[in-house]
Amino acid sequence: MLEVVRPIVLGTVAITMMTSCTARDPQATTIASEVEIDSRIGQQGRLLLGFKDPDLRTFAMPASVVAPTVTVDGQLVATGLAGTDFVGVAFTATAASGAIEMRIADVFAPDATTPRWQYALEQRDAAAQPWTPACAEPTPVLPLADPIPSPPRAVVIPGRFRGDGIYDLGGPLGVSFACQTGVIGKCVGWGFYPGQAWPTTTAHGFPSTASTFDMLAACTRMARFDYCGDSSSNTLDGTPIQIDDVFHVYTPMPGYAFEAAWRARGSVLIDPFNPGPPSMCLSKLRWSTLPLGGNCPPVLPDPRIDPKGRFCEDFTPEQLESKGAMLYSSSSYIDAGLYAHVDPGTGAALTTASLVPRRDHAQELPAWQIPAPANVPFPRTGQRHRLDAAIFSHRLPAGLSTSGLALLTSYACPAGDFVTSTRSPTGCTPIADEGYVYADPTAAHPALRTWWSPALQHSYTTTMPASTMIASGWQLVEVTGGVIRAELEVNVRWAAVAGATYSLDVLARDGTWVTPCLGAAQLDTSTSVRFTGLCVAADRTVPHADIVAFRITATNATGSATATAAYDGVAGDVYAELSGGTTTAIDVGWNAYRGAVRYAFWVQRIGGSFVECAGASFVGTERGFLYTGRCPGKVPPIAPSGLARLRACAVNKDGVSLACGEAAYDGVAPRVTISIR
Repeated sequence: MLEVVRPIVLGTVAITMMTSCTARDPQATTIASEVEIDSRIGQQGRLLLGFKDPDLRTFAMPASVVAPTVTVDGQLVATGLAGTDFVGVAFTATAASGAIEMRIADVFAPDATTPRWQYALEQRDAAAQPWTPACAEPTPVLPLADPIPSPPRAVVIPGRFRGDGIYDLGGPLGVSFACQTGVIGKCVGWGFYPGQAWPTTTAHGFPSTASTFDMLAACTRMARFDYCGDSSSNTLDGTPIQIDDVFHVYTPMPGYAFEAAWRARGSVLIDPFNPGPPSMCLSKLRWSTLPLGGNCPPVLPDPRIDPKGRFCEDFTPEQLESKGAMLYSSSSYIDAGLYAHVDPGTGAALTTASLVPRRDHAQELPAWQIPAPANVPFPRTGQRHRLDAAIFSHRLPAGLSTSGLALLTSYACPAGDFVTSTRSPTGCTPIADEGYVYADPTAAHPALRTWWSPALQHSYTTTMPASTMIASGWQLVEVTGGVIRAELEVNVRWAAVAGATYSLDVLARDGTWVTPCLGAAQLDTSTSVRFTGLCVAADRTVPHADIVAFRITATNATGSATATAAYDGVAGDVYAELSGGTTTAIDVGWNAYRGAVRYAFWVQRIGGSFVECAGASFVGTERGFLYTGRCPGKVPPIAPSGLARLRACAVNKDGVSLACGEAAYDGVAPRVTISIR
C-alpha cells in the first residue's frame, strides 16, 4: 500500500503523519508524494469538545430538524435540510450545570483550506443575554505561527462523547459538535473522522478490527494525554506532537521522541467494559515531567519506581501491535521537570532540572544529567525530592522562539545556600542552566517564587502556594517567573460555622461535580484543607487545572449550608463564604486601572498606619488578593479582626504608583471590593 506524507504544523514546529490514502482519504483518486493539509488546528490540547466552560455537552436538535446525520465529509444533513439551510437553527446543549441555548451562526463548505464542513456556533445563558461565540480559545504553550481563526469553528460528528471520554454510539444519540480547539475537532482535522475505512492488517502483519470510532477515540485519549483513561488531561494546549497509526512502520522525526502507544478504550459498542488504560506504556520523555508514581499506578505502574511498569522502549513494534496498539505519539522535547531537593537535616534546598529521579526499583538516589558539580551535597541518602513544575528545556528544538522567556539558572551561594533564579545573585557560583521560564507569571502561567527562611538561613525556589510558605515562616525574595505547569497544591479555606463538620466537592471542567471529593471523615471540623488533587471520598484524582469551582457544605445540629467559590485552575488559594460563619480569610478584589501593569496590596492595623502587605512583584497583574492574616513580606501577622482599612494600588512599568483605592474593614466581612481611582 502506497503512503502519503502529510506535514502538519503544530505551533511553529512541523510534524509528519504517514497516511494511507485509501484508509484516510476515501475521496482521493490519485496519489501524491506530498499533500499540504490545513495546519491551523494542529496542536495538542486539554479540552475534549473545545467549548467555553462547561466543555462537556450533549446536543438536542429542535423538532424541525428530523433525523440529523453526518456525511463522510462532515456535512450536517437532515430531512429536507443540508448545507447553509442550518444557518440560524437554534438548539439546546445540556451540561451538568444545566441547559445552554446555542445556534448555528454560519456554515462553511469545504474549500482549499479545509477538506471538511465547518460551523460557527454561538451561545447564550438566557434569552435576554446577547449571543456570543461558543468555542473556547485556550492559551497555547507558545504563540502559534499560524493561529486558528478567531472565533474558532466547529465540526459535527455522529453520536456523543461522555464525561469519561467514551465515544457513545448506542441508541438514537443524534449528532454532536466539536470545536477546533478541542481534541475531537483536532483529531477529525488530523484525519481520524467518522466514516473512514481502515486496513485489516497492521504494518507487521497482525490482524486488526479497528473501527473508525475506535481510531477517533484513541486519538482523543492521545491528544489529551489521558493515559489513565479517566478523562484527565495531562498535557498543555499547543504541545507539539507527531502522530501515526499501526498501519505504518513508525519512525519519529528528528527532534521528536517516542511518547506512548495508544489503544481505543473509547467506544461503548466495541469496548463495553473498558478493559485496561488507553496508554499501553509510557516513554522516558513525557513521563519525566509527571509526578512520581503517576496518577493511576494500579492500572499503569510508573516504570521509574515500580518493577511492574514498562517503558515503551521495552517493547518492539510487533509486541505493541499484537497487544492492541492503534496509535503512536511522539513529542518534541520542549519541557523539563523542575525538581526541588531538600535536605531535612539542614533545610538546604536545590531546585534544578539537572538532578532527576532514576529508573529505580528500590532506593537509588537521583542522577545528574550534567557532570556532578563540586561542593554540592546532592544527592544524598535521606534527602527528599519533589516534582515542582514543568519548565521549557534548556535545549529547545529549532524553530521555537524564546521571546518572552527568561533563562533559569541554579547557583551555589555562600554558607551552603542554593538559589535558582533568572538573575545572577551576588557572590554565587553557577551550577547549571536549567531551562526557560516565562518572564512574568500570568493567569495561565503559575508563578515560580524564591523564598528565604530566617530560621533555616536558606533559600527555596518553588511553585508551592504563597500562603503555605508564609505560614511556615518563609519570606518572599522575588517572583522568579512563570512556569508551563505547576505541581500545585490549592489551599481551600472557608468560614467557620459553629458546631459544624464539613465536606468538599469540586466542579470539573467537563461540567460534572465530584461529590463528595473530601467528606467529613477527611475534613471533620477543619476550616481549611491543602487540596492535592486527590478526592479520597470519590476515589478519583482531579488535577487543579481541571477544576472550575470548589463547594463547601457545613453540617451541624440545625441543618446544613453550602458555599461555592470559582477557581481559575492556577491560584494557590481559594476562599468560600458560608452564610452565618466566622471569617477566616478576606477575599479582596479591585478594578482594572488604565495604564497599570501590576498591582500592590496594603493593610492598616487598628490604631496603626498602612504597610505594604503584597508588593507589585508578588501580586502582578492579578486584580485580587486572598488575605489569610499573613503577608508575603516581613509584616507581622494581623488577624482579619485586627484590620481597620485595606488598600490596593495600580503600578506602572517603571514601578511608580499611579493611583490607589481604600476600603474600611469591619473585622468580619469575607469579601471586600476596592475602587482604584
